Amino acid sequence: MDTPRTIDDYRSGAVHESWMRICRFLLSDDEFRTLRIEIVDDHGKAVAGSTVVGENDFGARVTIADEQLNVSLFEPRSVDEIASQFYNDLQDFISESAFGWSELRGPMWAWDEQGGPAPYEA
Repeated sequence: MDTPRTIDDYRSGAVHESWMRICRFLLSDDEFRTLRIEIVDDHGKAVAGSTVVGENDFGARVTIADEQLNVSLFEPRSVDEIASQFYNDLQDFISESAFGWSELRGPMWAWDEQGGPAPYEA
């Protein structure tokens, strides 16, 4: 990546869009409705949108059905690498959560560049 990525790049744009497609793919409609993603610093505080993301500086706090996943944001990486990490982290989180205990949803091989097959259905 040529220019440094900012927090706003995670709140909108290609990174955010990839995360939303992954969430639609792996979460049920009810779970998706409870989804909240916040970009925070290592103290859990919200970060200004123009802030440049550096290695180990920030994370995504993902809340689904009152359960929380923290995803570290490392730079520089491509949107595909960020999406792949998010996919794997979310898939593991779901299988260990109260709402999706022991379920392996949407294995990575089922995912394609068009956003994968239809969203998860309970």
